[in-house]
Amino acid sequence: DVPSALRELKLNKPRMSYLDILLGVSKRMSLVKVYRVEGLQSHGETNPYIIIKCENSKVRTPPQKVTGTAVFNTQAVFYKRKVDSPIIVQVWHNAFIDRFLGEVR
Repeated sequence: DVPSALRELKLNKPRMSYLDILLGVSKRMSLVKVYRVEGLQSHGETNPYIIIKCENSKVRTPPQKVTGTAVFNTQAVFYKRKVDSPIIVQVWHNAFIDRFLGEVR
């Protein structure tokens, strides 16, 4: 038997609110890590940023100035009420009018 470094998550959880009575409590915690985005095709420099969405929450990274591969090294924690709700990672180009580049679910 090898001891594991795993431990129970006790303190890092969302606070209970009155809406939890109606909507239900969180059933799952999901951790999403985005290291980099490759294959950005552009005529010149791009300014990509990432939006990670789950249920009613979202996380947005600051824009990066790159020419092909953007390193974000970002993570987000989501507490999900619905176990089957998708996590969506979108890539956008930061400009005067932002442009959608792609997404993964």
